Amino acid sequence: MVTWAFQPMQGPKPNRERDGMHDQLILSQLRVQGLLDDDAREDGIVDGRNSDARGRPVPELPVPTPLDLNLELNVDLENAGRSEDPSQTVDLAKVVSIVKLISEQGHWALLESLGLAIARTLLLAPAPGEQRARIDALTLRLRKPAWNRAHATPGVVLHRSSQWCTTERRVLGPGVAADVIAETCYTTLLRVRLTQGARWNLPLGARAVVLARADVRGSIVEAPSSPGVLLVVHRK
Repeated sequence: MVTWAFQPMQGPKPNRERDGMHDQLILSQLRVQGLLDDDAREDGIVDGRNSDARGRPVPELPVPTPLDLNLELNVDLENAGRSEDPSQTVDLAKVVSIVKLISEQGHWALLESLGLAIARTLLLAPAPGEQRARIDALTLRLRKPAWNRAHATPGVVLHRSSQWCTTERRVLGPGVAADVIAETCYTTLLRVRLTQGARWNLPLGARAVVLARADVRGSIVEAPSSPGVLLVVHRK
């Protein structure tokens, strides 16, 4: 009978910068539906049917517009590759859920606003209970392929590092705190953290994605056995 055992490699830890190591996770050609204010009248034409008695344009409610997103996430993949432990990398399916929640449930004045909200969310350091690797930096490309029914395709490209990512901390209740990622005239975006045993009520109309071990029943959120984390979008 042959018995196998894993023997950790010996020797000095590699210097990633010196040795030219640069790891990335890639998410390409993700199509989402975004709610953007600048889509209401993107051709600049004032329609008299959408004006008040003085001829001033009346703001229109945004309609979902298709957006194409590409992400490059700088993540140290050494530990994940050696151990085959999924908690040492980033779950791209979870990233898709995060991007869709922010894009489709939030209401953003500009493509730039949406891009920054996504970037800041992904670059937050893992909260207690989140089993994932840290994202050191990212490149985000966001395009509007159906813009103005023309051949031109506008978009934004953002390059950000984790050092750029700062948030305000806000206490929501006993054992419940939030990292305020974005707070605009239309949308509030929070990462809500619950200590073990804490309980919190989602605001009316809010939508959420669970990031770590939170139980959501209707509007009630609980973390019964371990710290819980969820991303919350509240459209005003």
